[in-house]
Amino acid sequence: MSGRYQVRPVFPFEDRGRRFAFVVDTAAFVEVDEVGAALVDHLACNGTEVALAALHESLDARHGRGAVAETIDAFRRLEVLLPPEIPVITPEARVPIRPGAASLVLHVSHDCNLRCGYCYADHGRYGGEAGTMSPETAVAWVDQLFDRAGDRKVIHLTLFGGEPLLAMPTVRAAIDRARARARASGQELRLGLTTNGTLLTEDVARYLMENRVTVSVSLDGPADVNDRLRRFAEGGGTYQAVLDAVRRTGIRAVARITLTRRSTDVARIVRSLIEVGFVEVGAAPVATGKELDLGPAELAKVLDGYRALAEDLVEWAKRGKVFPFSNLKAVVSQIERGETRGMPCGAGIELVAGDMNGDLWACHRFVGDARMRLGSMQGGVDPAARFEFLQEHHMRTRPACGGCWARFLCGGGCHHIAHVQSPAGVAAQLDASFCDFLRGFYRLGLGTYARVLEEAPEVLSRLVGEREGCSQPTGL
Repeated sequence: MSGRYQVRPVFPFEDRGRRFAFVVDTAAFVEVDEVGAALVDHLACNGTEVALAALHESLDARHGRGAVAETIDAFRRLEVLLPPEIPVITPEARVPIRPGAASLVLHVSHDCNLRCGYCYADHGRYGGEAGTMSPETAVAWVDQLFDRAGDRKVIHLTLFGGEPLLAMPTVRAAIDRARARARASGQELRLGLTTNGTLLTEDVARYLMENRVTVSVSLDGPADVNDRLRRFAEGGGTYQAVLDAVRRTGIRAVARITLTRRSTDVARIVRSLIEVGFVEVGAAPVATGKELDLGPAELAKVLDGYRALAEDLVEWAKRGKVFPFSNLKAVVSQIERGETRGMPCGAGIELVAGDMNGDLWACHRFVGDARMRLGSMQGGVDPAARFEFLQEHHMRTRPACGGCWARFLCGGGCHHIAHVQSPAGVAAQLDASFCDFLRGFYRLGLGTYARVLEEAPEVLSRLVGEREGCSQPTGL
């Protein structure tokens, strides 16, 4: 064996009396015994290189040379210890950039029949005029998506707004065209639609179900929570109207919660939506830069709620069932796959958004922000604009990411939230309290994964395999 080793960063932690080591760069995750824990502690205190002789000198007397040598060998196989001649490749160096995109979020409507108190999109108008996309424009967008997709095997199309059901002829035109193109090309097509749910009819629901569209309904919990902020333009809460529409039509809907300062009891909210029949529930914090955004105290309450929901996930798993809370499902399945992220999502890489004017944007949340325009329907993604966007938003530009153990799980955090939380003219950075929240969430994910692996391992393959959630990316 080599006399010296490079040391990859490792995050050690305990959970319910068990000790674990998470390898930051590779997402390898193992339980360690007393010798392994001692080795991790030694590595954490001795920088980025270590001498083999120093390891034995520090550990042999207490743990025995044979046990120490065996543990060092295990850490070599985990690539925690690497010979100096082998380059250390980290996930940020492996972000693939290809022409075109695999996923299009199509803004078929810049109008909405609700007036939600936290809407980041100017009630669907994104800073412009209200209106809907023509069916012809939607078909042109779909054609450009497929024409530029190259040899990608899977194509995603999400219908978005505003409220997309205000433009149902356009929705139908886009879906019908996408299905025809997918049949002709042999590519797999995954369809999604995000709606407030108030305009669902039996005919609309039947069409969406026949075309296997994953329908995500924005709803913030039971009436006493939802109706504070999600209200009709003419006044009045929306909860009962949405629930009646979902039940009347029989649609298999995913619930999408926006968390605000007025709605932090996330465990109660998620459980209530599962109880009334939503097939999956996901939650994301509001990000508007205004008074309803979550502060440190509210984020701590949300994390407490996630911990309660993690207990639900484990209990369901022990009964052979998958608890349908997409946030925890996503992180547990990410850890099971050993997936690292050089970027937080596919925005500007494999995901783009298109609007009714033919402009192309880095993601659906950035529509209307001139800094985030990446091209046009006719010209496609402008390589220079894409490069500038990715350079500006890479985790290398966020100093807090450099020493964070969770950086390759979260990928640096949502670009939109970072912009909202940063002063004008300053490079986009997440607020320190939000980074603390993300670290807490991923720490919870590691512990939850370890419990499921021990108590109900057969459920893990189903967690990884299920794809009930909307193809639109969700926050944490």
